[in-house]
Amino acid sequence: MLLRGLNVVEISASGAAAWATKELADWGANVVALEPSQGTPLRREPPFYERDGERRSATWQWLSRGKTVVAVGRYLDTTPEDALALCREADLVVAEHEPAAALLGLKPAELRPALEGHTVVARIAAFQPEGPYAHYRATDLGICSLGGWTGMLGAPDRYPLRPAGDLGTRATGLHTLAAVLLGLRHREGGAEPSFIEISAQAVAASLLTSPWLAYSMSGAIGFRRAASWPNASVRCKDGHVGILPLTHQHWASLCELTGIADVLDEPGGRELAYRQQHGAALWQRVRGWYEARTREQVYMAGQSVRVPSGPCDSVSQRLADAQLEARGFFERAVVDGVMLRVPRVPYRIAGAPTLPRGAAQEEARASFGSTDTPASDADPPALPLEGVRVIDLTWFWSGPHATMNLGAFGADVIKVESVSRPDSYRFTGSAGEGERPWERNYLWNDSNQNKRGLTLDLNTETGRGLFERLLREGDVVISNFSNRVLPNLGYTSERLHEINPQLISVTMPGYGPDGPWGDFVGFGSTFEQAVVGAMNGYPDDDQPRLIGGACDPIVGMNAVVAVLLALRHREQSGLGTTVEVPQCEALDAMLGPEHIAVQHGAPDPGLRGNKHDRMAPHEVYPTAGEDDWISIAVDDDEEFAALASVLGTPELAEDERFASAEARKAHEGELDELVAAAVRERDAVELEAALQAVGVAGCRVTPPHELTKDVGLRHFGYFQELTRELTGTHLYKTFPFRFSAFPVAHRRVAPLLGEHNREVLSDVLGLGEEELDALEAAGEIGMLPSWSPTPG
Repeated sequence: MLLRGLNVVEISASGAAAWATKELADWGANVVALEPSQGTPLRREPPFYERDGERRSATWQWLSRGKTVVAVGRYLDTTPEDALALCREADLVVAEHEPAAALLGLKPAELRPALEGHTVVARIAAFQPEGPYAHYRATDLGICSLGGWTGMLGAPDRYPLRPAGDLGTRATGLHTLAAVLLGLRHREGGAEPSFIEISAQAVAASLLTSPWLAYSMSGAIGFRRAASWPNASVRCKDGHVGILPLTHQHWASLCELTGIADVLDEPGGRELAYRQQHGAALWQRVRGWYEARTREQVYMAGQSVRVPSGPCDSVSQRLADAQLEARGFFERAVVDGVMLRVPRVPYRIAGAPTLPRGAAQEEARASFGSTDTPASDADPPALPLEGVRVIDLTWFWSGPHATMNLGAFGADVIKVESVSRPDSYRFTGSAGEGERPWERNYLWNDSNQNKRGLTLDLNTETGRGLFERLLREGDVVISNFSNRVLPNLGYTSERLHEINPQLISVTMPGYGPDGPWGDFVGFGSTFEQAVVGAMNGYPDDDQPRLIGGACDPIVGMNAVVAVLLALRHREQSGLGTTVEVPQCEALDAMLGPEHIAVQHGAPDPGLRGNKHDRMAPHEVYPTAGEDDWISIAVDDDEEFAALASVLGTPELAEDERFASAEARKAHEGELDELVAAAVRERDAVELEAALQAVGVAGCRVTPPHELTKDVGLRHFGYFQELTRELTGTHLYKTFPFRFSAFPVAHRRVAPLLGEHNREVLSDVLGLGEEELDALEAAGEIGMLPSWSPTPG
């Protein structure tokens, strides 16, 4: 097991820490979860199911597996002092800020001084504990609201939506997992242990397509779009399905498939703006084509012309999915006394099995003993991935997001494109105006920092020869092409390891390298539609919605985790390996609690809007001002009384309809109407301050293009000013974690096409000037696309 012998302490209430340590336990770590004497709040987190006459938490059942659970209390076998000593003995502590301080008998300001320097510590907080929102309370709804994610989702004429399935919390756990693996690697290299800060608000912002950058570069404001064909799931004969075009060729193929090829001859008919403006009218033309076909007939037709297509599935349908079945994605496990199917980790590392996790073991005490990290004779690395070279063949967003992260933390990332086929993301959403328009797309600029740019033509003998020499000098090669591309060029995993036995070969296929969907094409929206679309949307509307493209950075961070674990595997085995990170499975793996609940008899989660299974109110309400909103979440009676007081309606706390959490849920519609009326003329900023002052989780919905103004993110240092040729100076997002032992920042701006050709080929491969001149003259390398003879 890759993490056998790693001793970890977990302190979790919202679940973010537990999601991170769940995967550490999968890889063999010894995880001790500390909880207060009354039990962690995770034990009552949805989704729920009924068993033996009581409501039980599927979230707790899933996240506690494979761990030792120890209760902490002044009069228990494990006291707060014992718990603090255990943390200092551990190799790693993963803790959420507020519950950790209370559990260890500390004031919040004492937590960091008590732990820093003893071991690697990851402290997760909704907002930075020393920042302007330090006293703020927030559920996943509030974090996504202030983090801009809620402001991205929903219809423009309706209230904003949070992403379904507590994805903000789960994504925070994923980012924490990547951060702790980086921190452990740095520590094992001889550095001092890091105190790692993770901001859940910054995680939410990290999952967006950087609308602030689009606004800064072009003045464009684009969010909360109408869900219209073709960029939405639509109703067909037996459910919802989508054929989602990303490129110009996809759109042309879809028009021909559905019988509206004449649209392509209209002025601008091939452009994204055209289909966004005319989506409703176009849908009326193709509606009959969809309604005459089943989901399978629709998406198979789309895949037959290589357009990303797929169903919009319920949780039950995902459990029965033929592709997941063929891939062995679900494993058998006894959960709460019943044999169920549960998801495995969302990536595979050849030669490195995971550890089957059983039910949690509850103990009165736990002990690790000494876990001193062996001293290293070498100077510690400045960054955790120093000395690692990554050959980056990725394009669009998910793969480049992964390699951007690897480069930021020290890897030498060489992004390989060709002059005949640059990364298509350079052109996605680009206005195509100005000098070298392929350099101006904000999406591409936002996901390709920290890399050197190289152009090679892998279709020529010379290009392949240079590529293979580069592979011999590399540690990791990573691609997110469809499964056919590299094998068609002769680069199977066997061939790659024949070239370099030490190489870690990472692929990021849409649905996996095999199975009935092995050759299907897809991208983030296709996977979002399949896995969470049926859960994301308005409860009074028959329209599943996407989650704003967040699948791509989620997949990218899973690839970062997989690379870090694969490097550990190579250090243990002495050999390279093959890694697969199927993109759809990365989302499927986040729904373990839903898989468990449904198999225990709970109904499939449907379109829920912003509702919560336990809390009410739990909604977004309009306030004074144009398109100004505030989210409000109430967890208990005390908070509800405080809310009623701030709203000037204290009598609500005495109303029998709202006297308990159960009563408030039963009368949620009436309660929402009363709250909405009370806040409609209030200023959102002032109301947020008033609610937070009395301990109520009220958080503004920040327009995503205005996140650069947010005082919490600015205090965290989340944005970095970068200046790049042609695109100028703008604020770019960085990373949602900070390390005490090394700086976190972009080290390079995104490269121009082929910008580092001479540098890479001379420094890494030793080519001389004459050889480089000859390669340029032959068109093997260059800085302009082959169809653009001049810079303009």
